[in-house]
Amino acid sequence: MSSRLFLFLLFIFVFIVDIGACLAQNFTLKGRVVGNSQNNIKYVNALLLRSDSVIAGKAVTDSLGRFSIIVEKGNYVFVVEQFGVRLLKKDIFLNQDTDMGEIKINETVVLEGVAINGRRKLIERKVDRLVFNVEKSVYSSGTNVLDVLANTPLVSANDQGVSVIGKGSVKVMINDRILQMSNQELASYLRTLPSNDISKIEVITSPPAKYDAEGNSGLINIVTKKVLKDLFSGNLSTTFVKNSKESYQNNLGLNYNTTNFQSSLGLRHSDRNMGVYENQDVLFNTGKALNNHTDRVDNNKNLGVNIDMAFKTSKRNTIGLVYDYSNTRNTYESTNKVSYLTGSVLDSLLTTSSSYKNPSDIHVLSVYDDLVLDSIGSRLSFALNYFNNKPETNLEFVTNNTVNTLRVLNTSGLWYKVLSGQIDYALPAKWVNLESGLKFTRFDNNSDIKYLEFRDNQYELNNDGNNQFQLIEDNYAAYLSLNKNLNDYWTVKGGLRYEYTDLKSSASSGNTNYTTNYGKLFPTLNLMYKTNSNTYTLNYNKRINRPRLRQLNPFKWYSNPYIYIVGNPLLQPSISHNLEFNYLYDGMFTASVFGTQQENAFGSIIKIEEGIKETKMENIYTIRNLGLNMSFERDILSKWNLSVTTVGFYSKAASSYREVAPLEGWSANYSINNTFTISKQNSWLFFLNFRHILSGTESNVESRPLTNLTLGTRFNLFQDKLTFNLRGSDLLKGDISKGHLIYNDFVQYYNNYYDNRSFTASISYNFGAGKSSGRNMKFNDQYRAN
Repeated sequence: MSSRLFLFLLFIFVFIVDIGACLAQNFTLKGRVVGNSQNNIKYVNALLLRSDSVIAGKAVTDSLGRFSIIVEKGNYVFVVEQFGVRLLKKDIFLNQDTDMGEIKINETVVLEGVAINGRRKLIERKVDRLVFNVEKSVYSSGTNVLDVLANTPLVSANDQGVSVIGKGSVKVMINDRILQMSNQELASYLRTLPSNDISKIEVITSPPAKYDAEGNSGLINIVTKKVLKDLFSGNLSTTFVKNSKESYQNNLGLNYNTTNFQSSLGLRHSDRNMGVYENQDVLFNTGKALNNHTDRVDNNKNLGVNIDMAFKTSKRNTIGLVYDYSNTRNTYESTNKVSYLTGSVLDSLLTTSSSYKNPSDIHVLSVYDDLVLDSIGSRLSFALNYFNNKPETNLEFVTNNTVNTLRVLNTSGLWYKVLSGQIDYALPAKWVNLESGLKFTRFDNNSDIKYLEFRDNQYELNNDGNNQFQLIEDNYAAYLSLNKNLNDYWTVKGGLRYEYTDLKSSASSGNTNYTTNYGKLFPTLNLMYKTNSNTYTLNYNKRINRPRLRQLNPFKWYSNPYIYIVGNPLLQPSISHNLEFNYLYDGMFTASVFGTQQENAFGSIIKIEEGIKETKMENIYTIRNLGLNMSFERDILSKWNLSVTTVGFYSKAASSYREVAPLEGWSANYSINNTFTISKQNSWLFFLNFRHILSGTESNVESRPLTNLTLGTRFNLFQDKLTFNLRGSDLLKGDISKGHLIYNDFVQYYNNYYDNRSFTASISYNFGAGKSSGRNMKFNDQYRAN
């Protein structure tokens, strides 16, 4: 991108900010919230809504129940709410400074920060996302975030990654910060995070223009709980998991907040172990076969710390810092057998013993400055983000066949660095809510991979198997987003984002250099119609999926001397178009019709020649999906809550590659979650959940059914400060991944099990008076580093 174009975009941004600063006349609304006995009600939200949905102004009552909100002249809905429960609603017209005096609410609805008579919905639909309120889900207590995602409507989550059902892989954020990790690393990290710190999960199937366009099927935003003011609080939890192995997880969270200073410290430790078996059998059209069986024991050790600090330097300015450090040690020991057959006759047998070590230290730092420009709430935000990960991988394997023994050490030294800076501006004007911003991101990734063979009692470098690879990618982005309430029923939100990418890579093997650059526009449009009980939304967005470093690196990564994976430096980004129509009734029933089209989608090309198996990524597919998802949640009886979710979609793939055989067909799944209240006095609950994924077809894959039956109980003691959770998962051992991939010359069958049947026991203790905190650290880039 030329400097002139970037300066032009900067000029447009400054011009928009300047216009917004000149708008609107403002007035102050203040008052005091009290209970029936005139006692002060503190720490509740006082809101001014433009049409009972969009917030124009917000304040939290202090220790005396007082609040003050500054907004422009106009008609509003005044609301007092706590933890999503509405305590009072009133229409007002504001044309001067107004003191509402004492505002009485019903104290039976508020008791020590817990909603008694009010009830927050488990599922909510907003104009561009589905919100799953984790605090309302009994199953989601006392577990980890990956398990919560697996229980979230529309989402599929396991040790192989996270996806939106029917739409493919998805990027995951915590408080608007994307977790920049590979699928397996992401799953491991999410398992280390306690679910008790999570407030809600937002499934953003139509992300607005302010978010990066990266991710074919949208974003998942995990929102952590907030801390009340002027208090010290904390949480200590420990979890034991038993499958074929034993695992442990411990977490400590500390929070201290005053009027001008907010802080939190999170410490985490986990030691996770599981037994794995994987079968990948290839049957050729010629009658030959290659059977590949692996038995593996995985171990993941993690130590982590999260520091979050925010300081209010003035009434309108807040500066802050968020730092996260994760020390991870992934290892496994495996035994692999590969049989080459002609018909049923064994031609040869390879046996490989492997030892894998992958230590990694991940640093993420974000500093920010949020500035309120005027009394109507116009905001200007600055953020600088830095990500650093330097993992080292060592895979040592010994392969025996009928002729000889080969001992190999495959090493990989990687260094991922991501630096980004962004400016965001928000103008909550009466005529429209406007957001705009600029962002720059640099990816600087290096790898040094070596292939060494054991000879004469020492490892010697094999020059044909060595490679140094560097990737530098600069991304420039600018966006504009507009949100308008047309009346009490209609809301429209639209945006346009432009992203320009300049990528340079080089490989030492062959002294090869690769250069590419491109700019693309990404529009979004959201339309919502809302009545008292019914909400309808129509959404469209365009997205991009850029390849990661490991997918681009042309080096061969071996699992034995005859099986390897190789990257493709010519791999291009894929583009997706997403259209959906959603309906929500009274917070208990939601339905969505969706269609997606992925162009230039990635896929694996498997080639087997002379007994050597190569797997390589290519842009091979155009995939079209059309589907329907529905969910229902309601209290059937006073002590029985039922939640049902079902998804079905038809997928059709096309490809110009001779090697693959694209398919078309149906896929579907459903889940039934039951929660029974045994005793309200100590919140003793019992849950019984069942998930069933039916046979399905997508791209060139036909998958077999799998099931998961889970039951458990949760109960609290000492005024809900001490919580016990017991859970048994996959009791029928039906969560086994089976299916086959169809190519023109052969079919590859798979049958994989990842030790999902388990028993979990956890204890959590809350002290002080608050919840876990979380700053919206907007770092959306580091996942592509690997």
